[in-house]
Amino acid sequence: MPAPEKPTQSRGRILVVDDSRFVRGYVAELLEEAGYYVVQAEDGATALRRLETESFDVIVTDLNMPLLDGFAVLETVKPYLPETEFIILTAVDDLSTTVKAIRMGAYDYLVKPVDNEL
Repeated sequence: MPAPEKPTQSRGRILVVDDSRFVRGYVAELLEEAGYYVVQAEDGATALRRLETESFDVIVTDLNMPLLDGFAVLETVKPYLPETEFIILTAVDDLSTTVKAIRMGAYDYLVKPVDNEL
């Protein structure tokens, strides 16, 4: 069976931020197969540098990362780019952390591991 053709037009621009190369690559691959343009960043500081020169419709970010965590990225970016949606993708399965993320402006909170239902 031939590989599915890539769409000629992107469904949107997504920045995937995670310090795990495996998770970052897996999520990026799922999103690219669904027709999104995806950029990867290995930590929050790198994500902020990317946001200085590029815009994204959605930022998918881990919480626990070196240099700058996902909460810091959300807190820094959301006031300046309120139209950018944030999806938290983390191993932290804790109600108070989920509530905090949503109150800070996250659109959704997903707990790892994820499958291809993103």
